[in-house]
Amino acid sequence: MTATRSFVQDVESILKTGARIDRSIPAGTGRAVQVDYVWVGLGGIIGALSRYYIGNAFALWFGLAFPYGTMFINITGSTLLGLIQVLAMERFLFSPRFRLFSGVGFCGAYTTFSTFTRETLNLIQAHPGVALLYCAGSVVCCLLGSWLGMVAGRLLFARRSIPGRGLDAGA
Repeated sequence: MTATRSFVQDVESILKTGARIDRSIPAGTGRAVQVDYVWVGLGGIIGALSRYYIGNAFALWFGLAFPYGTMFINITGSTLLGLIQVLAMERFLFSPRFRLFSGVGFCGAYTTFSTFTRETLNLIQAHPGVALLYCAGSVVCCLLGSWLGMVAGRLLFARRSIPGRGLDAGA
């Protein structure tokens, strides 16, 4: 009962303050641990369903000969995770629970390394050259997407910067 009540209070707080929750219960300690699992789970449900529907849409639009859906999902997920990282850690200091929901839950379930691996192995058997391009292209595009998400977060919210936070700390 306590975890449910705390969760409801967290949701009410988010709705009132725009992604800020009661910080009197630090994430990762005591009763808050149960709430943390709920946040990760909710983000994961949304991320997994998003991946499922987007993957199916790409399969309908482009067919199954090349894994366009997985490539799109992994690139957009990497970009989103880079953006979330900057916004949560450097610009707005979102709560640890928001980071669990969006980064661990949503992005973790939305992006998919296991599907990427299976599809790469399938391509190796049928078209080794295409498999190499897919593998290299996915890694390079995901790294680029993550970097672009971080740059976008820093450029779009430059005035909200908090000195000494995030990747640029100590620079």
